[in-house]
Amino acid sequence: MRYKLSLISCFPYAYVVLVVLLCASGCKVTRVTQAEVEQRIQREIQVDSRPDEVLVFLNSLSIGGLKAEHRGYIPDVPAFPRIPPKGPAIVKGGHIYATIRNAARDDRQLQVYSISIDFRFNSDNRLTGYTLQTQGDW
Repeated sequence: MRYKLSLISCFPYAYVVLVVLLCASGCKVTRVTQAEVEQRIQREIQVDSRPDEVLVFLNSLSIGGLKAEHRGYIPDVPAFPRIPPKGPAIVKGGHIYATIRNAARDDRQLQVYSISIDFRFNSDNRLTGYTLQTQGDW
C-alpha cells in the first residue's frame, strides 16, 4: 500500500506560514524623503517670507504624487490673559503646520511614515524658520 504525501497533508498550516513569511519579508518603499522636501523648501521659500507666500508654496507642493496637507496660518496668542481687558489680543507670531502623509512605508515593521513641517513666524508675520520631522505610525 502506497501513501501519497502532499504538503497540505503534512503541514495543514503550511500555506498560512508561507503567506506570513512572504508578508514579513516586505521592503521599505519610499515615495518622498525628508531631504527632498527640505531641498524644495530651501529652493522656493526664503526666510522673511509672508504666510501667504508659504501657503502658495504648500498648495503647489507635489513630490512623488503626494501633496502637503495644512490648515492655514495659526496665530500664537498667549494663554493668559487670552484677551486683555483693553484692546485686542496680543499676538506673538504664528505658525503653519503641514503634513505629507504616506511618504514611505515599511512592511517589515508595519509602519507608515509621514513628514511634518512646522513653519514659524515672528510678530511681524515674517518667516523665521521651519522644522522637518519624519514620523512613523502603525
